[in-house]
Amino acid sequence: MTAAPAAGQAKILIVNADDFGLTAGVSRGILEAHRHGIVTSTTLLVNREIPPALIEELAASDLGVGVHLNLTLGSPVASAKRVPSLVDAEGRFIRDAREAAARASVDEARIELGTQIDAFRTIMGRFPTHLDS
Repeated sequence: MTAAPAAGQAKILIVNADDFGLTAGVSRGILEAHRHGIVTSTTLLVNREIPPALIEELAASDLGVGVHLNLTLGSPVASAKRVPSLVDAEGRFIRDAREAAARASVDEARIELGTQIDAFRTIMGRFPTHLDS
């Protein structure tokens, strides 16, 4: 079963599964939900370690795949030295959203978000269908 509409039909409902790449289990669940016709798009966390087989399966699917722009989970894709206002002493994103927002430099956020979009293009070999956060 496929989630894609028949030729000439418009999509009526987009069901987006957030956080592809959060864990291998989450990623497998998103792919399984798509195979069963439930999920029509997903957003990829590009700063996570994702098994290559899952990326290959994602790329081979007809899922719409966007970038989950992320400034609070894990480590930045850009060097922590380029985005010091976004990271803690260990070089990881600040988990508390309020603290992160209070400390973040707009220019450094632009650097990191642009780097995440570039990383998506490297990983997937194409532009994202959408962005979310």
